[in-house]
Amino acid sequence: MNKNIKAILLLIVFVCCHLFMRSLFPSEWVSTLRELDTGSGVVLSLVSWLFIFGPFVVLTLILFRNEDWLTTLGLRSDNGKWYFKAAVITCIPMCIGYAHLSTSLDLSLANILTGSVYPAFFEEIIFRGVLFGLLFRICKWGFVPAALVSSLIFGFGHLYQTNDVMSGLMMFGFMAIAGFLVCLVVL
Repeated sequence: MNKNIKAILLLIVFVCCHLFMRSLFPSEWVSTLRELDTGSGVVLSLVSWLFIFGPFVVLTLILFRNEDWLTTLGLRSDNGKWYFKAAVITCIPMCIGYAHLSTSLDLSLANILTGSVYPAFFEEIIFRGVLFGLLFRICKWGFVPAALVSSLIFGFGHLYQTNDVMSGLMMFGFMAIAGFLVCLVVL
């Protein structure tokens, strides 16, 4: 199977994971995971991220098993520092926005982890490290197609945070542009 067919298959799996895995998350896990961390949600959030995108990462590693797995996941040391910096850079505005927009500011470690650190970290690894990196570095799609595909999916993936068409369009546009710009940072 050539790399473009593998990439298209992975894009389909990625979108399916992003859209459907949340609804497949076993409800009985929620109470058990909340008990593990006394209700803070830190473990639940971490397991949720791993559950949602785990199939995509596993399939990526299987399909591209002949590639270095650190490169496939975007964690090769020469690029890994950029993904980490991008995750930190994207985490800062979320923390500031959370602090500014929140009616009940709670700067507990659990809330910072689940509301800012986990999303920024996992989004950078999954969207930029794996998805963009795979399309750009391994499948050789070129920067613009790889960045556009990963950024458009990134923008689409944030629509659940909106409740009307106008805010949906604004969220989609903002997140797609932000995703594209972060691709430039990690290039």
